[in-house]
Formats: sequence, C-alpha cells, structure tokens
Amino acid sequence: KQWYQRRVAITAGGLVVIAELVVLIYGYIKKDDVKEAMEDGVTQLFIEYYSFAVEKNITSLSEDKILAVNSFQRVLGCCGIDKPSYWLANKNTKYPPGCCATWDGENYDKTGLQDCPEAKVYKVGCREQTNSVLNDLGIIIIIIILAVIVFEIFCMIAACIAKKNDYLSA
Repeated sequence: KQWYQRRVAITAGGLVVIAELVVLIYGYIKKDDVKEAMEDGVTQLFIEYYSFAVEKNITSLSEDKILAVNSFQRVLGCCGIDKPSYWLANKNTKYPPGCCATWDGENYDKTGLQDCPEAKVYKVGCREQTNSVLNDLGIIIIIIILAVIVFEIFCMIAACIAKKNDYLSA
C-alpha cells in the first residue's frame, strides 16, 4: 500500500512539473499577444490624453486616466508614445507632468500639461520602454519558473533515494 501511495505522489509531482512546463511554453509562445494587448491599451489611453490636453477635442478626462498616463510615464521614465515630441503639436510647448523627471507624482495642472525644462524631460518613448521592461520581466519570470521546476525535480529524486535507502536498510 505504501509503495502505491509513493507512486501516486511521484506521478502527481511529475504531472505538476509537466503542467508547469506546458504553461511556461504557452506563455513564451503568447508573449507577443500580451505585449500587443498592453501596447494597444496604453496607446489608446495616450490618444485620449492627447485629445484632451493637446488638441482640446475632449472637454474632460477622468482623473484616473490623467493619473494613469502620468504615472505610467513617471514609473517607466518615458515620455510620449514613441518620443517626447509626441506631445509637442498644435503649437503646444508643454508636456504632461509624468514626462518631467522633477514631477512629484501628486500635483499637476488640471489641463493635463505643464512646463518642464527640456533637460528634465524623459528622452525615451513609452513604447520602447514598455517593450524593454516586458522583455526583462519575461526573462525573470522564466528563470523563476525554471528554478521552481528544477527544485521540484530535485525534491522528487531526493524522496525516491530516501525511500530506496529505507527499503535497503529494512
């Protein structure tokens, strides 16, 4: 009976490892879809912000969306979709506060734009920065999952060896 229980446990552990490998491979295959979905969502948000703050086509934009665009730029250290000049159209000379390295993350002009010295404006576009961050995170996640899988396999082998030694000493 004990041998049967051990076999079930080892088989279940093996199935878990196989499932983790399948999820890892599926995630790797679908990573471009995740990137694309995130990029589309961010681009749409930036377009709405641009329509509100630069073109003035939208009379109001929710505070959540204003903070989302600015926090995104601040956290990633980027400005505009592809470059800071994205915001400089229609004779506009101001940037969203999130583009400015000196922004404290709290106070901002309700128009969505503020003066920022050119030297303090983030130089990298958010699309490029997002792809870089996602690639880095993807590598980290893959390494962590592989480490967990290796650890699980090691534990299963150690358990088998320990039980084998119990049988030999009995």
